[in-house]
Amino acid sequence: MKKYALLAALFVFGIGCVANAGQPELEVNVGFGPTLDVPYGQAHVYWAKILDEQSNGAIKMNVFPSDQLGSGKDTIDQAWMGDPIIYSTDVAMFADLGVPDIGILQAPYLAETWEQMEKLFASEWWMGQEKLLEEKGFKVLAKNWRYGDRHTLTTRPVKSPADMAGLKIRVPQSMIFVKAFEALGASATPLALGEVYTSLQQGVIDGLENPLGTIWGGKYHEVAKNLLLDAHMKTINIFVTGTSFWETLSPEHQELLLKTAQEAGEYQNSLLEEFETNIIEEMKKEGVIVTEIDYPEFKAAVEAFYTYPEFSNWTPGLHENIKKILAE
Repeated sequence: MKKYALLAALFVFGIGCVANAGQPELEVNVGFGPTLDVPYGQAHVYWAKILDEQSNGAIKMNVFPSDQLGSGKDTIDQAWMGDPIIYSTDVAMFADLGVPDIGILQAPYLAETWEQMEKLFASEWWMGQEKLLEEKGFKVLAKNWRYGDRHTLTTRPVKSPADMAGLKIRVPQSMIFVKAFEALGASATPLALGEVYTSLQQGVIDGLENPLGTIWGGKYHEVAKNLLLDAHMKTINIFVTGTSFWETLSPEHQELLLKTAQEAGEYQNSLLEEFETNIIEEMKKEGVIVTEIDYPEFKAAVEAFYTYPEFSNWTPGLHENIKKILAE
């Protein structure tokens, strides 16, 4: 973990270097939820660095971790209104903003490998979803950043779906996440990440779900000592900005933003696997009990998810179509 602390320090220094460059032609803010000291945060700073280099100082990117620009929904709203903002998040938020089919990408136990998820994002079906997003006012800049396997951290042991019954699990403010954990029998509790630590301490919630980097960065393992490696979702985040802002940019600036966002995503992915392995070992050292699951058992337990009336606005046959793409 010392390696990552050193990288984080160097990246913070890099932010200052970008900020002290000459007068840029374009200045853009990029916001995200995780902290700066995990691969996801480090890759954002790397993005700012290579963007500065490849634009010869013409584009300045200001990096705002830990949702410093506001909640995910608030920041997405700012981008939609035309502010020079890029925000990265999972697709579930956009399912609630008028592109319902896109939400299936966050369905529980949909894909078992990253290759399967990447196949979905490379499909003609996804291209259609991007067009719908543009019609709603959002431009996708990148779709290759692996946010990570989403696991569950709880205050009491969980070994099977039955153990989830009644547990109050913190989830993002999205219907997809709420219904996913209800399918497992848990009591899904939407809550801002900033409230999770004290809520675990006070017994307001019994656990949370998130990728390991976010769990580690928030130090939630200090107050919840049971980590279930359930990989209930494999999340690839998308980077979006408002089309109204995007259309004001020159073709050269658009090309540089797209190119460097892709490169930074590849860099982030290269850090992620080793980082997550190290986190698990560090958690064990700090007394966390790590449990692996019977994947088919958990997958079977959430089949009811696809029948919930909340998703009746999905295109008929959507789940079957997605399964065909995954099987190709």
